[in-house]
Amino acid sequence: HHDIMLHAQDDPSLPKYHPYWYAWVLGIFHSLVRIHGTGEWQDVHFLWVRWFGHADPRVWGSVNLQGLDCIGLVTADDDTDAFGFMNPAHIIRAYHLIPAFEHGETNTLLPSQSIDTATADSPQDFNHHYISR
Repeated sequence: HHDIMLHAQDDPSLPKYHPYWYAWVLGIFHSLVRIHGTGEWQDVHFLWVRWFGHADPRVWGSVNLQGLDCIGLVTADDDTDAFGFMNPAHIIRAYHLIPAFEHGETNTLLPSQSIDTATADSPQDFNHHYISR
């Protein structure tokens, strides 16, 4: 599975707090790095991810009648990064991602020059998805 969830690092007292963050894993990296100062070598493992978010007011914390969380990919208009790196140790588990067909598809979530923008040869992104944990 390349769909992962982790505990949110947000303040639980904030309005519209959600306990989990969701992401697509785009890449798994294993690197050998030299620690500055000590000169020692250390194995470092990290993931490159595409973040899902709850920033869209139509789906912020929304739950459908079957009790599934409804989320959307972070867009260029959101105040958080669409891509990021994370420690694999922070993963809670995988989840099943279900497209929310009723919200439609798009290829305009990110600017046209983005590394993850849909092209004529690639599928479009669904505007929203349901999470089956």
